[in-house]
Amino acid sequence: MAYNIRTFYSGPAGVEASIPDWFKTRTEALVAQLGDDSPDVQCFKRMLAEGRIVEEMLPEVDQLAGSTQNPEVLLLAVDIATHAFTVSQLVAQMVPLRPKAA
Repeated sequence: MAYNIRTFYSGPAGVEASIPDWFKTRTEALVAQLGDDSPDVQCFKRMLAEGRIVEEMLPEVDQLAGSTQNPEVLLLAVDIATHAFTVSQLVAQMVPLRPKAA
């Protein structure tokens, strides 16, 4: 089932989201549960190593959310996408609107 998580991240182009504090703990718990080599944790481990979320990472999170059989992996994928969406919306609110040129 496709979740199209990328739609959560529909803010200004090039916006990066920082990794929230809860992400490290939950990722480490999943790695301990599923093993370091589990395909279900690789994209989360890359985000953690990178220390940020960029738009290019979200297609992999989307694919993972649609293919995992682990509810904790699905929940973490949705939660990290929601976090990215919230950050991008906050940035969008801070960017002043420019009037159209006449």
